[in-house]
Amino acid sequence: MTVLVAEKVSKSFGSLQVLKEFSLEIYDGEVLGLIGPNGAGKSTFINIVCGILKPDSGRILFMGRDITDYEPHRVTRLGVVKTYQIPRVFNNLTLVENLLAASSWMDEPPEMLCRRSREVLELVNLDVKKGNLAAELSGGERKLLEFARAMMLKPRLLLLDEPFAGVNPRLKETLITALQKVNAEGVSILCVSHDMQEVRKLCRRIVFLTAGSKLVEGPPEDVLKNSDVIKLYLGSKGSAAG
Repeated sequence: MTVLVAEKVSKSFGSLQVLKEFSLEIYDGEVLGLIGPNGAGKSTFINIVCGILKPDSGRILFMGRDITDYEPHRVTRLGVVKTYQIPRVFNNLTLVENLLAASSWMDEPPEMLCRRSREVLELVNLDVKKGNLAAELSGGERKLLEFARAMMLKPRLLLLDEPFAGVNPRLKETLITALQKVNAEGVSILCVSHDMQEVRKLCRRIVFLTAGSKLVEGPPEDVLKNSDVIKLYLGSKGSAAG
């Protein structure tokens, strides 16, 4: 079953066409990687899916429902939740307060939200800092808090924009483990990342996007051996370009 279908999505900013009839499907329970050079249109696509941007043409279907014209809050309420490349945390709030602020609109008893806040902080090993201000966290810990805040909203589809950028190896492992756990519990994931090592760990299928168009898709080991992908994106030793 498909969770998300993008049909021939195009988007331009002035004379710059960022997406050109880009189509993509995400299946139920899948972790799909979306990779490509800087400026390929990856973040633009995610922002279209979650309603921040509107496409010039094409449409987005979530669980069979056309959400192309939905505002971001409506998309979120349906279960599509995004994390940001640069975490948008409330520095003057504690970790628990950050989570409760993000979920304050949800129609759930406060005690249930408090319990879930404890659970998601445990998931990313931040429970020992639950009373700390977010301003006291490292950059990598802020990424973990951003993920925890997304999980407070009970996503059906999680959109990750460069979740591993600026995260040290130890915290990367924490995040990978947490992502694998929530995926096993039924959360589908679209992961935009330049970190090929982590993409290989998470994804069984990746899509390569370049100049707004899909070049190739398939298992990571096949896509990353593609001669055009190597030429456009990978170095001679197979390391992702920054």
